[in-house]
Amino acid sequence: MRKARHRRSDLSTVQVLVPARVDLTLAKGTMEQIAVPATIQGGDLLEANTMHVNDAMLKQVVTITPNDSAQSAARLMAELDVSVLPVESPVGTALALVSDRDILSSVVARGRALTTSVYEFMKPCTEVCQPEDDLEDAYRKMDEQDLTRLIVVDADRHVVGMLSRAAAARMLRAGASA
Repeated sequence: MRKARHRRSDLSTVQVLVPARVDLTLAKGTMEQIAVPATIQGGDLLEANTMHVNDAMLKQVVTITPNDSAQSAARLMAELDVSVLPVESPVGTALALVSDRDILSSVVARGRALTTSVYEFMKPCTEVCQPEDDLEDAYRKMDEQDLTRLIVVDADRHVVGMLSRAAAARMLRAGASA
């Protein structure tokens, strides 16, 4: 029997006993089965079952810049039928999120001009995730910080997607029932 260890995202360790048999063809052409001691390191055992942010994220994301107007952001949201857009810097790195609610409460409700730049009311994104991050960890981050979305960035902080808490929850539930 193999003794396998798997480190889960919550930092607890799970030990699993796995039967280990190796078939050997002997000189006379007969098959014998013998037990072979083995060790499986780290997450080797269950790594294939780990869900990543990439599995649940929206991959086709349209971004805006801080210089775009509230009106152009609202029009784009209406055209795309979305309620939030990521804001990218001129060099393409993630800066913030702007929601339809931000436009209503920070621009419309205060009587500001629709030409008000996004920079004046955008909410800086302090939390982001990467496509290869563990989906359960990303969901936990959103839940703990009461976030409905995370911008998904590559190693250079360029926007590559968006992860919603609802999509992450659906994927995790589907994975748990599979």
